Amino acid sequence: MIDVESFPEDAYTATGTLLWKTTAGGKQRAAAWLWFNKREGDTFTMAELREALDPLENAEHLNRRLRELRDVDWELPTNKDDATLGTDEYRLEKRGARIWLKSERQKYQIFKPSERMRRQVFERDGRRCQECGLADGEPWPDDSRRRTVLTVGHMIPQSRLNRQRRDDNINNWRTECKRCNESVRDQIRDPHTYEEAFPMVTPMPRKDKETLLSWLDAGHRLRNRLDEVYDIVRKLSEADKARLREYLERAV
Repeated sequence: MIDVESFPEDAYTATGTLLWKTTAGGKQRAAAWLWFNKREGDTFTMAELREALDPLENAEHLNRRLRELRDVDWELPTNKDDATLGTDEYRLEKRGARIWLKSERQKYQIFKPSERMRRQVFERDGRRCQECGLADGEPWPDDSRRRTVLTVGHMIPQSRLNRQRRDDNINNWRTECKRCNESVRDQIRDPHTYEEAFPMVTPMPRKDKETLLSWLDAGHRLRNRLDEVYDIVRKLSEADKARLREYLERAV
């Protein structure tokens, strides 16, 4: 264990703040703390990391930051990789990029779609999350206080594409809500191949095949007229919603 009472000059910002105590992104702060507090081969726990960065930080967020560090060449095995480690224990197997430094961070920057491309993806996908089916602004099924926010995600994670030396493009992008986008993307398998999907399709009734074909032609799952009308009326002003509600109550 490194002496935490004494840190080299480059562990501090220009204002004298320790790098992992700044307002920088969680991944950068986690990398800095590990770099200056642990040697390769040392172990640490999630509780230890949380205490160093922010005791109020969500554990799942920190777990995600550690997973993201693997995309910039950090090796951080858990007990899933090494049974000798505890359930909440990690080992710093190998240091990766010092991503709090712009020069090293730029080497790993990934391509992001422009606003125009984002709109194209949203339009193609019917402006609904391709994972859970929710539209922008709709409440979460298990928490009506929270609303859906759409973003652009990747069917195959960019980190995996980079490892496979494959290009990323709009065919790999899809509409996702931010909740689904927070999933552990690198643990999700690549999309099925034709050979894998075909045996699922062949036994389907003709009507289902016709419906599936219409969805493929449209580029997204088609929704009925009621779904389409609801997408319009749910965005009415509160006053207009009240007027429409009065009409519906009389009508039914």
